[in-house]
Amino acid sequence: MTILSELLEAIAQEIDTNFSQHRQIHVTPLAGTPPEQYRITYHLQGLCKEDGGGVRPCAEHIITITLPFGFPHFPPNCRPESPVFHPDFDQAAICIGEFWEKSQSLSELILYIGRMLCGEVYSSNNAFNEEAATWYKENQNQLPLDTLDQLSSAAETLSSPGEQTVPSAALLTMESIDDALFADNEMREADVVEAYEQTEESLADIAAEKTVRRSAATPPYPNSDPELDSASQRRLNEARKKHQEGEAFELHGQPVKALERYQAVKNLVPDFPEIDKDISRAQYSQEMLGDWADGDSPMGKSDGDRKNSAKKLKEKQATPTKKKNASSHQEKKRQISRRSAIAIGSVCMGFLLILTCSYLFLNSQLGQAQTMVQECRQLLDRQQFPAAEQKCSGALELSARILFIKQGEKRLLTEEIRQLEISIRSNKEVAIDATGLPEWQQSMKFADTFLADSQWQEALAGYSHTLELASKEPAIDPLILDQILTNKTMAELNMAIQAGEQALTREEWDSAKTHMDMAMALARKNPQTPSSVIARIESLSSQVEFNTFMAAGDRYFSQGEWANALAAFTKAQEIEGKFAFADAQTRGSLQEIIVRTKVFESLEQGKKAFTEAQWDQAITHYEAAIQLLEENSEILRRDNPLESQQKISRLMLHAAIIRDKQSVANHLKSNEFSQAIDKMRAIIETIGMSSFAGEEEFQTIISETQLSINQGREDLLMAKQVAYLTANYKKLFTQNNPALIAARLSHPRVTFLKKIGNKNLYRVQCSEEGQGRPVLLQANYIYDPATQKWHLQQG
Repeated sequence: MTILSELLEAIAQEIDTNFSQHRQIHVTPLAGTPPEQYRITYHLQGLCKEDGGGVRPCAEHIITITLPFGFPHFPPNCRPESPVFHPDFDQAAICIGEFWEKSQSLSELILYIGRMLCGEVYSSNNAFNEEAATWYKENQNQLPLDTLDQLSSAAETLSSPGEQTVPSAALLTMESIDDALFADNEMREADVVEAYEQTEESLADIAAEKTVRRSAATPPYPNSDPELDSASQRRLNEARKKHQEGEAFELHGQPVKALERYQAVKNLVPDFPEIDKDISRAQYSQEMLGDWADGDSPMGKSDGDRKNSAKKLKEKQATPTKKKNASSHQEKKRQISRRSAIAIGSVCMGFLLILTCSYLFLNSQLGQAQTMVQECRQLLDRQQFPAAEQKCSGALELSARILFIKQGEKRLLTEEIRQLEISIRSNKEVAIDATGLPEWQQSMKFADTFLADSQWQEALAGYSHTLELASKEPAIDPLILDQILTNKTMAELNMAIQAGEQALTREEWDSAKTHMDMAMALARKNPQTPSSVIARIESLSSQVEFNTFMAAGDRYFSQGEWANALAAFTKAQEIEGKFAFADAQTRGSLQEIIVRTKVFESLEQGKKAFTEAQWDQAITHYEAAIQLLEENSEILRRDNPLESQQKISRLMLHAAIIRDKQSVANHLKSNEFSQAIDKMRAIIETIGMSSFAGEEEFQTIISETQLSINQGREDLLMAKQVAYLTANYKKLFTQNNPALIAARLSHPRVTFLKKIGNKNLYRVQCSEEGQGRPVLLQANYIYDPATQKWHLQQG
């Protein structure tokens, strides 16, 4: 299962846990296994808009949530399936604003949309639905319309998706035993109650069986009695405490201490419930275990003691006993079963103790060997070769005894001893050859040997010492000093290269860069440095720089900082292209991550523009993402680029529809009906040219847009008719009443009254200015579209 599949599976489980019992929210998975799309049904009071344009309350809302390409870096696509009337709801999308930037949780998003539906959350500026924004602003006192139930406390405390709880026992390995502390087999009395609560499962079952059996007859511990005097009550409380301690000791295989506690209970409260049975059971356990029970610590016994104990136990088991009744026989079987569990627990604890002791012993041997190696190195530096050989030989012998644990450290230690033995032999030979030479020449001979054996650190120390000695010689040739200094620089150079390579292997990029910069400075300083060495340093430095940029790119990529990630990956690609040190697979992986980063960057920019209602910019960025997918389909074949292109194309179509619908709303608000109709036609044309035209969702948008076009045409016609009546009111009034003087008519007002069939009825009013107060004149006119003529309504 891929990482994305695991994430989707975890989300599905989380949603099922959070909403399977929710009173107001029902979630249904729709597409994908695991699901990538969900239908959310909300049973909440909200607002819907009827086909006729009226706003009404409604108690059920349906939302579809689809997880897009690049999830969870990019927010889910949310679309209403029911006619929600809300500032942030459009038929094609829901604006969730900055919510996903703060919480990338699908469960929290479902709750957030529920709060939106209630009217608890809405935008007042830059809204998807300006009409709804106006309504919500004017009716704030009515909001919210409902209250959403939050998740249950059980659901809120669930682990994060994909998080698993690993039993601590599963984490215990040979490598971690030295960090674990095993308790002694004998329990400390202060820890009895805690151990009683934390006992192992098998022993807990025994305790449960005993508790059930006792509770069937009488309560395990007598309750306080108000009629008891204070002294009696204290004894009773002390007896209860002693009894609990006795049970804990018994469950942990310590019958002697358990018997002591039970007898103390008997002394304190002679009639304590079933105390006689507890005492008999503890005595029987002690007899069954024999010497194993002495001191309750079987690990302290010798092999002979354990054999004797086993023999006594066998003899006791072979001793014939009198017949008992059926209930006693069953009780004895249960007791034997409990004793077996106790014995098994004791053996396991003994095994763990032996294992721990063995580990500690072997770990101690390793530590001693490491100490002897350090002593060997110190003796070698002082040229005490026989003593150094003895120490290295002893360290090698100790390391050979280390079995099972820390084998990696053992191998490194063995290799170090081998290198020291080689150094001891070579130094002994040099010491013999250097007999009779001046001290600085002897030192130089040692250093030359180390340099020849590529033991850079020893060579550097040797040349430094030689330079110090030679500098004190008054007649020494300056050329010799230069040669010593050159060799010292060469040792230092190679030591820096070696340290850089080791840091590169450990992926410690900063350390590797520091060493490589030092190596390059030393190489440039020495004119005798071979060009091949400089080329090697440059190649290693480029690898360090390459990996540094790759690590930075991975970090930025995981944080969704696409621009920074792209810059880092591109720089890494430039470095690799210059030095060509990577294999074909690495180059292919780098190219793939660069393309994927570019796609995600385009989608991020598109999402930002979409959120800010910059629809043209959003479409431009989405188109760039699609082009990248098309051009790099082979590189991104693992990402199913065709499916991703479809998802992004759908986002582009939604952005175009929302853009044009907002434009339509603005034109209608300004009574620009012709422009509004043109935009609505563009919506239908855009959908028709897309690959989604046949889908039900977009067919519904086409149908509703066509209805809006028809209404727009009607509104346009009415606007023209109103404009005609307003412009010609004087002519109309004087034609029908010759006594009126046109110059005295003013302040026209035209009102649409109703439709009569396919005809429109209007009321035309104006004021007549005369000698006295103004007179309001009024007449009704009917427009007949069939004849395209106006008629005065009579009567």
